[in-house]
Amino acid sequence: MNILIDINHPAHVHYFRNLYTRLKKEDHNVIVVSRNKEIEQELLSQYGIPFISRGKGSFNTIGKFIYQFYAVTVLIKIIRKHKIDKVISFMHPYGAQAAWLMRKTSILFSDTENANLHHKMSVPFATEVHTPDCFERELGEKHNRFKSFMELSYLHPNYFTPEPSVLDQLKLENDRPITIIRFVSWGAVHDIGHAGITKEDKIKLVQKISKISNLFISSEGELPDEIKQHELKIDKTKMHSLLHYADLFIGESATMASESAMLGTPAIYLDNEGRGYTNYLEKKYGIVFNYKENSDNVFHATDKAIEILNFGKGKYQFIREEILKENIDTSEYIYKCVIE
Repeated sequence: MNILIDINHPAHVHYFRNLYTRLKKEDHNVIVVSRNKEIEQELLSQYGIPFISRGKGSFNTIGKFIYQFYAVTVLIKIIRKHKIDKVISFMHPYGAQAAWLMRKTSILFSDTENANLHHKMSVPFATEVHTPDCFERELGEKHNRFKSFMELSYLHPNYFTPEPSVLDQLKLENDRPITIIRFVSWGAVHDIGHAGITKEDKIKLVQKISKISNLFISSEGELPDEIKQHELKIDKTKMHSLLHYADLFIGESATMASESAMLGTPAIYLDNEGRGYTNYLEKKYGIVFNYKENSDNVFHATDKAIEILNFGKGKYQFIREEILKENIDTSEYIYKCVIE
């Protein structure tokens, strides 16, 4: 079978990399196409996955629509050249639209309820749509649900083993707990009009938490000078190992909050709209704590962070075992969607 995997975000590399490896072992022809966004092409290279680049895209609204036509055109040419049978993608419309125009099967995955424009531009063109069962929207007759999280496509024990060597890269000088903070750039389509935590609140948060923990910041944008000394500098493929060994995650990334939960690390997620899966991870398992982005909520989130760091993460390891017991191997589910 000839299969195209369309990558639009670094997280998508992780969602589909085990699928890619398995399909290649079975002698399927797998073509990976990637937008050059953040570190996704760097990740593909580090995992030894060859890819076709379709450029960077744009951060402004008009540029995004121009890129839409460009990306679909590129994908149509690739589908035709490689005689693609199925197109696999996550939430973005490029693959679904190109497959529809070429009368090919399109399998679309999503877990982001507030990606309204992406859903409107992709679901009507997709053959199948798959989401976690905690997804808080209905996407019509094509919509299928599975009992798990996208992050278990790569953080399930079937695929993930933490590497303690990542701790050596941190050069820790004390035994205080480890806190990872993530700030995002808010450049995606579903982020338009979204500003995130203010600079002042970021500085206050970091200054308070750094007093009681070894704190490291991963940021899509430039950090303020006041907290730049906490910038994280490690091999990008070791981030999940670091989340495993961390005592707490705080950030604006829903994906990393969920990743932390899958690894038994409590997470504080700061976002005005939230996600179905972070809500579910709080309500069902009590391992993610959701807060909005205003100053009052950041203040309360800081207090919660201090509480978690003082009590330790011991109980969350048991919660992780419960999560793994009750949810399926997502990569196995994706594989069956593609093959069957």
